[in-house]
Amino acid sequence: MKPPLSDLLPVLSKPILRLPRLTGPALVMGSAPNFRLPYGHDAGWALITVNASQILAETFGLAAPDMALMRRGILVGQGEQDFYKRDLLKGRQAKHLIVPIWPDVEDKLKAGCRTFDYRYETLQALTRWQLAN
Repeated sequence: MKPPLSDLLPVLSKPILRLPRLTGPALVMGSAPNFRLPYGHDAGWALITVNASQILAETFGLAAPDMALMRRGILVGQGEQDFYKRDLLKGRQAKHLIVPIWPDVEDKLKAGCRTFDYRYETLQALTRWQLAN
């Protein structure tokens, strides 16, 4: 006899993630216009960038991001903006790269990063299931 679904939910609802733990304050950079560094920002803050906002971070003299969240189209997409962003990010790196909704194809993700020499210390691909939990 199969166990009731309610017995499985606690197990199913806790996906395994290999996400780094950041401590202290963090600066999250996206594509908001007129960005300014927050009052009190210093080198002790973690830096989290979204998509190609790493370029903006460099204009403020900030180091490579501790964590970069990047949509998969930037890595393997064929659109004009995808090629443009790959050119912008060429040769750059992040400590931890996270790509949402990339189920079970980390090899393709790694190959996509190699095409424009984007480096990382750790890589985490998030599936829809992991994002929902």
